[in-house]
Amino acid sequence: MLFLGGLKDIMPGVDEFINKLIPSWQAFVIQVLATLILFFFIVKFLFKPVREILKKRQDFIESNINQSKISLAEAQKKKEECEKQLSSISSQAQDIILEAKNEGEKIKEKKIAEADEEIANKKEELRKEIEQEKIRANDEIRKTIIDVAIGASSKILEREVSSKDNEYLIDEFIKEVGSNEQ
Repeated sequence: MLFLGGLKDIMPGVDEFINKLIPSWQAFVIQVLATLILFFFIVKFLFKPVREILKKRQDFIESNINQSKISLAEAQKKKEECEKQLSSISSQAQDIILEAKNEGEKIKEKKIAEADEEIANKKEELRKEIEQEKIRANDEIRKTIIDVAIGASSKILEREVSSKDNEYLIDEFIKEVGSNEQ
């Protein structure tokens, strides 16, 4: 009450205010008891249920956070698996491309070899045809020479020579002409 006594000096109406606020000590005790009872009921019926509701809400949020962390971890794991698969598929695609390229090179080389072989065969056929044409041309030239030689020999001799003699003379003539050509 010392505090109140000093207050009386500063503020003259404090005494009256305190008397109105606390009319008697019995009223003061009743007000304190009523406040304590009110506090007890608030704690019992309001604070504890609200705290339980908040605790449930907190548990629910923590559960969601934990579930999110688990989901995030699973998503990360799946992402890594997908990246590995993508890498694997990419390397497989590179292998397939390389294999196709090699196969293409083999086919190209095979086709070139076949074309070279075909060209060589054509050359050989043409060479044989040229040889045959040479032989035919030589035969025709021989026949022509024989005919000319027979005609020339008939005129030179102006007599008829036997066919054996003719053939002998012609062969000799051809041998001489053949040796002169080479």
